[in-house]
Amino acid sequence: MALAMGGERVQQVHAAVHGLRTALLSHSQPPQATISTLMTLLSNILTNPTDPNVKEATVTVLLPTPVVAQVGQPFVASVLIQNNGTRAMNLQLQLRRDLMLGILCSSNVGIVQGKSSVHVSVELLPLIAGLQQIRGVLAVDMDSQVEFAMEKPVYVLVK
Repeated sequence: MALAMGGERVQQVHAAVHGLRTALLSHSQPPQATISTLMTLLSNILTNPTDPNVKEATVTVLLPTPVVAQVGQPFVASVLIQNNGTRAMNLQLQLRRDLMLGILCSSNVGIVQGKSSVHVSVELLPLIAGLQQIRGVLAVDMDSQVEFAMEKPVYVLVK
C-alpha cells in the first residue's frame, strides 16, 4: 500500500496511525471511538490511496436561482451531502448558529450509504438585511464524531 501513495500521504498516514496507537495504549479515549476512527482512516486510504485531499464526505449548500431573500420571510435551500467513502455513515447535519449571523436554521440527516449522496431541504429565516453568509454547515458522523465542514461560505443578499 505504501508504494501506491506519495511521500506526503505516507507521512500523514503514519502520523495518524501513530496517534491512534498512542491513544489506544494510554486509554485517553474510549477504545471503541479510537478503533472506529482507525477504521475510517483505513477506509479513506483504501478508497483514495493517492489523494490526501479527498474527504470521506462533503457538504454543499445549493440556493434556488434566483434567490429572493426578504427579512423575516423563510426560504428553502438544499444541502447536498455526499458520502465519498465505501461504508455507510450515520450523519447528522449541523447548522451552527454561532458561525452564521443573521440567519436561523436547523435540520438533521440519518444513514447515508457509501458512494451516494442525499439532498436535505433546509428552511432559512433571514433576520438582518444586507449581504449574509451561509456558513457553519457541517455533516457529523455520529459513530466516529468526525466533522465534515462546508469548505466555502455561500452568500445571500437579504432585502
